[in-house]
Amino acid sequence: MKHLTFLFVFTILNFALCIPIEEYNELVKIRTNYQLESKFPTEPYEFCLDNPYFICRGEILGQMTLTGNIEGTSIPPNLTVFSSLTAIKLLNIPMGDFLDSYIQIHQTEVSIQCENCGISVLPSLQYRLNISLLILINNPLNPETYEISTFPSAFTLVIINTDIQFQNNWVTFVNDLVSPKQFFIFKLMVDSDFSPNFITSTSVTFQIPSTLPIPIDLQNLLLPFYALVNNNVEVFSLSLTTNTYQFPYIGKIGNVVFNNINFVTTSTITLGYNTFLNTIVIQNSPNFNINGKIPFENFAPSVLALSLNNLSISEYPGLPLNIVDVNFSGNNFTSLPRFSAINSNILFLNLSNNKIQGTLSAEYCKFKVDLSNNQFTGQLPSCLLCYVNHQSTKILIKGNQFSNYNDNDTTYPPCNSVINLTSNFTKLTMDSIYQNYYGTFIDPPRDSNQFVTSPLIDKSYHKVMLHNQTIWISGTNLWLQNLEQLGYFNLTILSTTPVTFKIPFVPDKSIILYHISYVPVYNGYEFSMTGINLGNSTTTTIKLNNEFICFIYPTQGSSNSLSCLVNTFEIPEKTYTVNVTNGNHIGYISVRFRKSFPIISAIVPAGSEGGESIIYGYFGVNLTVLEITVNYNPCPIISAFSSNITFVVKPDEGLPRYLLILKVQGLTTKDYYIYRDNIKCPDCGQHGSCNNFGTCVCKDGYAGPLCNFLISNSSVIINENSTTISNDKTKFEISLLTIKEMSYNQSVIYDLPIKGKFKLTAKPNDNTWTYTFKPNGTETVISYTIYKVPQDMNITFAGVEMALKKDDIKISVNIKKWEFQSALHTLQLTMGTNIQSDSQCTTSINSYQNNIDTIDYFTIEQEGKVFYGKFIDQMLSDGKPTYSSTKVLSKTDSEVIVGISMPHCIDECILDPNMSVLINPSDGCSNNSSSKKWIIPTVVVLSVVVGIALISLLVYKLKRGGFIYLSSHGRLHMFGKSIQLKKINKNGV
Repeated sequence: MKHLTFLFVFTILNFALCIPIEEYNELVKIRTNYQLESKFPTEPYEFCLDNPYFICRGEILGQMTLTGNIEGTSIPPNLTVFSSLTAIKLLNIPMGDFLDSYIQIHQTEVSIQCENCGISVLPSLQYRLNISLLILINNPLNPETYEISTFPSAFTLVIINTDIQFQNNWVTFVNDLVSPKQFFIFKLMVDSDFSPNFITSTSVTFQIPSTLPIPIDLQNLLLPFYALVNNNVEVFSLSLTTNTYQFPYIGKIGNVVFNNINFVTTSTITLGYNTFLNTIVIQNSPNFNINGKIPFENFAPSVLALSLNNLSISEYPGLPLNIVDVNFSGNNFTSLPRFSAINSNILFLNLSNNKIQGTLSAEYCKFKVDLSNNQFTGQLPSCLLCYVNHQSTKILIKGNQFSNYNDNDTTYPPCNSVINLTSNFTKLTMDSIYQNYYGTFIDPPRDSNQFVTSPLIDKSYHKVMLHNQTIWISGTNLWLQNLEQLGYFNLTILSTTPVTFKIPFVPDKSIILYHISYVPVYNGYEFSMTGINLGNSTTTTIKLNNEFICFIYPTQGSSNSLSCLVNTFEIPEKTYTVNVTNGNHIGYISVRFRKSFPIISAIVPAGSEGGESIIYGYFGVNLTVLEITVNYNPCPIISAFSSNITFVVKPDEGLPRYLLILKVQGLTTKDYYIYRDNIKCPDCGQHGSCNNFGTCVCKDGYAGPLCNFLISNSSVIINENSTTISNDKTKFEISLLTIKEMSYNQSVIYDLPIKGKFKLTAKPNDNTWTYTFKPNGTETVISYTIYKVPQDMNITFAGVEMALKKDDIKISVNIKKWEFQSALHTLQLTMGTNIQSDSQCTTSINSYQNNIDTIDYFTIEQEGKVFYGKFIDQMLSDGKPTYSSTKVLSKTDSEVIVGISMPHCIDECILDPNMSVLINPSDGCSNNSSSKKWIIPTVVVLSVVVGIALISLLVYKLKRGGFIYLSSHGRLHMFGKSIQLKKINKNGV
């Protein structure tokens, strides 16, 4: 029989309303229908008095527990009238399928338990946010299927069928997750025919019967979790299993617990393969050892906690490098481990319930150690003896024969060894808003209950760090204010002989600023800052470079935050030093000021006939003064919002592009406006056809812009700096060179070199490599990601369906959080392609430039091998298609460098230049046009993202195509190019 349990926590909400009249009337009906007259004899009925049926918070009904007759014929209550219930428990009441109707109306979070309630279907998934816990016991559930991805985060489902008549009433859960869901906790009772193929979880518990006719296949049980990093898996039985088991492979599971599982083994087991393993716990498996040694050969350095309890081991194992928690209780150890072999990171060591003899070294004072129920003799070290007046210390040393301490002692020896070595308060920093006390001691307290302070502070603010003999006290504002008045505090160590230390306190009044931001408001810019000792509007002044006074709002101001107003829009864009003066103290913070509106991030143009257009970006909250011109012609405004403006343009006058000027509240920005062209199809020949995006879709093994090339094999080398495509002795290397921030007149404001700066930072699976570069002093992160397709798959990009083959490669570049120096600035990505060859042939570099000063493609040709770079004049800016230009910046006999423009994107920019290599296998340096040309199928897909990280194979819906990717099998794939392939002849040049 299968028992399925999902385990979560629910929150009880508080309401301050009396029971509404409709709820009271329904309770009166329940009183009658469930024979509760003797419990509530007199009107008005006090349903909130102490009783097992209704639990109230004040006069608010919060919980209801009802039991119907054994026949299940009781009249079901109308639960939809109760607005404040947080817990419902029903037994033997024919509720039917009430869940949907109830939770659609019920607005508070509720837990529901229904046993033998006649429920046949689970509630609709979209309403489950109102249920934190749903327990269904012995209900006739229909055998329906549910997808795990549709479960909300705050939902727990428990299904238990113990009645034989419901043994086949189980729902099925399908694992449709692409990645593990981070909030599910499962608990399952399983037997030998259980298959867990539907589960993907971050925490799962399997309960195994102690005796089964056929043992469970643990390997199969854990199979769904092998690839899910940092899962928590527990397998337990209520008593030691009579069946024996082999220890299973645990994949990438992060925390694994086995309790009462009778493991056996005759050979060592390695766990070093699991570099994600943090915790391993094996409890009560007395046969799981090899001649007294643990059966594990090694552990990965990631292991932080190891618990091997009651395994009959008698020889200490080697410990993982970073381990902090070790539990070897209930074994057969007869001596302490050599202290030099104990990792210095250990915070807790449990050696209780062994057979350890001899004396205890004071070296074991440096961490919390449980030595109870052993055979120790000799002197108990003073670090423990001083605190035997506390139960928390007694339980760690009981059951031994120390010469200076007995478990039954009622009087304790004096303690004279506690010495205060140092006492300090932390300096205020960005990470420490409050001043905290720390002091080092000889024989310090063993835990936070063994000392007190005066003025008193709650023990929850106490901390003891035994490894460095330190007491730490977190100082709240109120406590520090008391200390400031007194100039000291008393620290009393509650040893067997209490000792008090007087700790001087001098408050730190220095000003520290750790964050500043600004936003435009109706009459200027409002600056907000957080920090320490900032003062308030009556004590503090704020200036920007001594050029602008920032007026603190009269009613605003606290010690840790301030807001102020610079009442002008005419603040030059540059870096300012903000001076905050509070009394005799001055704090400084730098801020790069950039006008935050208006910013145009994308333009959706009209056709040549004119009409409605939309600009996207950020335009402020006050749009009462707004003007748009295109080619200096005023454009009527249809609608205006802070993120988009709709307006009307006149018909196209025949120019390639026009100047768009936007003015908001006297602030101006400019951009290019290009009318939307009609898409025209190239001649795709007999091996292809033109799609709706003006792109050739090829067939019959052909590829290329005009489907006139066949596919051939070549080699690819991809690393953090470049992608190299080679054929014979000719190599083409593609590199990302720089990212430039450009002014409106296209002068370079900032040039960031990026070639050679990337380092491998992530390899989340066998198919993905990510290289990252973070420029110093900024929040910008640039990453270079390579994705190798693990299996054949179909995807859709820009409305075009594509088939990706196993081992195809996709390359992406991701730029996050670019810090523009001005709202008028844009970006330019520069790419270089060079040829490396021993050939004496002349290199030919050509480009095709259309009539609006942007290239469609360029070629580099030598000895019949042609590198072909294809560009489109559209891109995504903050999710919207807009104009992008590509220019040849320089070229030599062996290299061409292009620059790809991006607008001022608020969140993200996405570009899609495409690269391929063609080959003309003619003799020598000739260009025999009749020779058959081949495509070397080594192709780069390049995407540049500013803002949100680009997920591999994410589909963007555009009004154009543009996707090329590389196959190691020698296949070139080109799909959906919306750019018009002008002036490309049938030979592809």
